[in-house]
Amino acid sequence: MEKIRNLSIRKTIVLYMGLNLILSYGLSFVIIHTANDAQQKIWFQYIDKDRYYEAMENKGDDYEINITRSKLNSMTKTDRVISELCDFLDTYSILVISCLGTIIAVLLF
Repeated sequence: MEKIRNLSIRKTIVLYMGLNLILSYGLSFVIIHTANDAQQKIWFQYIDKDRYYEAMENKGDDYEINITRSKLNSMTKTDRVISELCDFLDTYSILVISCLGTIIAVLLF
């Protein structure tokens, strides 16, 4: 802690902002990955399982199966809310977390 206090102003702000970038993007990656997984699990409940398992049996080495987005009106209210929340987190988590991290870094500086 003493070494940080003895750094120049320029080096200190670069250190704080560098740590902010690493932590905010790491946290954003975890949130986006978790939101995508949760959304895929919700969508899996509403697909035609017979077609899915048939595609799994006929897949090749480079075959990839994507679960498509279900219509919101076919979902339960809880699943619809969670799916929309996952969309929000997937879209805006990097922006929100980066801005909050920058504000915290500046306040700590």
